[in-house]
Amino acid sequence: MTGASSTMPVAVVARGLTKTFGQRAALVDLDLQIGRGECVGLRGRNSGRTTLLRIAATLVRPSAGTLAIYGADVVRRVYDVRGQLAYVGGDAAPTRGLRVNEYLQMIRSARAGAHGSLTVADTIDRASLAASADVDSLSAALRRRLTLAAALMTQPDVALLDDPFVGMDAIARAGFVDWVLEARDRGTTILIASDDEGDMKRVCDRVITLAGGRIH
Repeated sequence: MTGASSTMPVAVVARGLTKTFGQRAALVDLDLQIGRGECVGLRGRNSGRTTLLRIAATLVRPSAGTLAIYGADVVRRVYDVRGQLAYVGGDAAPTRGLRVNEYLQMIRSARAGAHGSLTVADTIDRASLAASADVDSLSAALRRRLTLAAALMTQPDVALLDDPFVGMDAIARAGFVDWVLEARDRGTTILIASDDEGDMKRVCDRVITLAGGRIH
């Protein structure tokens, strides 16, 4: 098993995790253990890494095996798991015509019990967003900045980030990399999928290569 130090509290555990889509296997008997406050990178295109993140986010059910977030099984205890994590992926979040400040307030209210939350105003300032902008009209890069800011603003227990910096300019990218590092240092466990070697070296405590749904 690829795992964290035995002295580190365990945040994420996958055992025998398998996911198939028809005849295609996205994940095959995967074992993984991640400690609290650890940042683990997932490398490898078309490797199953997005499927792993989506299973952890309770968006996809595994075909076999288990995955637990702080002891809560992602299939049997969906709402307990969702209360502990933030997910940034390719899925477009429902905005219902909200403006940026309204969207962030909705996220902050939904995670009212979260510790270390930034205010909406501070989050908008840090992400360099326009408070009154219509979320649905944002460019893909600005939309990614918004969703990543929303994920980090409430200091979640676990952050699942699928290519979180894609499309960002160098200044925005550097700022968000620092933000992710701060979240990690305050105890957020981070699982991040990326093929950018520079980002992975700066942010991650260790990097796992996936190929054909297996750890290599």
